[in-house]
Amino acid sequence: MASKNSAPAPTITARDEVIVSWLHRGYVIGLTFIIMLTLTSHHLTSKMIEQEIVGAEVASNLSNQITLISQIGRYSASYYISPEDLDLTLLENSVNNMKATLGQINVYINSGEEESAAKVALRKAMKDSLMLEKRLQTFIAESDDYLRLTKIPPSKNPQEAAREVLEIQKSLKKISDKPNQELIKLLQISLADHQENQLSEIKYLHDMQTILTYGIVFIIMLEAMFIFLPLVRKVEKSQKNLMRLALEDTLTGLKNRRAFTKDFDTYEKVLERKKEKFVLAICDLDKFKSVNDTYGHDVGELVLKHFANILKRTLRPTDIVARMGGEEFAILLTNTDEVVAFKVLDRLRQIVEKNPCPLKEVSEPKKLKFTTSIGFAEGPIENTKINIDEFMKLADLALYKAKEQGRNMVVNGRKID
Repeated sequence: MASKNSAPAPTITARDEVIVSWLHRGYVIGLTFIIMLTLTSHHLTSKMIEQEIVGAEVASNLSNQITLISQIGRYSASYYISPEDLDLTLLENSVNNMKATLGQINVYINSGEEESAAKVALRKAMKDSLMLEKRLQTFIAESDDYLRLTKIPPSKNPQEAAREVLEIQKSLKKISDKPNQELIKLLQISLADHQENQLSEIKYLHDMQTILTYGIVFIIMLEAMFIFLPLVRKVEKSQKNLMRLALEDTLTGLKNRRAFTKDFDTYEKVLERKKEKFVLAICDLDKFKSVNDTYGHDVGELVLKHFANILKRTLRPTDIVARMGGEEFAILLTNTDEVVAFKVLDRLRQIVEKNPCPLKEVSEPKKLKFTTSIGFAEGPIENTKINIDEFMKLADLALYKAKEQGRNMVVNGRKID
């Protein structure tokens, strides 16, 4: 297929440099935001995990306080049923565990780490509103006092022994009576409030993380639409321009030797399916060296362009035209036999002869006449594998014959004696 009008060779303009510079800046800014949002999201995830772990530990300590108060009450009550079966070791372990868990709660509410609503609410319940810390410390002290009394060996004096029993019973009443049930209820309320606050904080962090995720996705979409897509288009455009330059003669806009050979190879595969004739022709501008020597290379280039435009206008879109180098051009006439080809090529020769090249920058003459010699060969040759080099040689031989016989003529390479 004949080439379209030549497009100018791609160049990098100042505007292109500015656009690429801004796209690069936009990419860096977008990437910076993505990194910042990703790090923030990671921080929120870590914080959520930390909140869940700390919240579970605090909830466990509050639940242990409730359980231990109940255990101490049950162990101590066994004194009424069977004093000799009272297990002081279990009772003492429960009291010590209660001290340890209370200490862990105090460490949490008094820590200098970031304040949370759950921590503030629990601190208020422990120290101010419900006075849980004071109540628990009182209960622990009373439990210690009960342990101390039960460890004292019974007195042999009946009156002293009766007084000791009375003191144990009073102490027992303090750690197993109704007020301690109230302490358990207050701890249960505090535990429920703490868990609710923890869930609210975790939900807030989760919502913030969701917003950040949407933000990251939004920025990636913006980068894809306004940075990556334009860059990809510019790369594709540059690649197409490079491919065009690799297969196009920049002066005339026609295909170059490489493109012509490639298209011939493609057409050869078509010929394997279709049994049709074709003609390969070589054109050469007559006495072109004298044009360059007389008028200069600028005028020589004008003549080459003018000749290329005649080829584009005269031949069919299905024909393949290329500049092979210098003033030599190649033509592949598809689905054409030598009879029709001779008429087409001779008509081309006549058009060239009748259409001199206008010279814009030369005062005299204003138009430069020139002619072309053409040699061609028909294919395929029967029982012979199609080979472009062979047909080029035949066409070159015919072109040489045309030059030898006086130029400005068309010669069929298959009919040379």
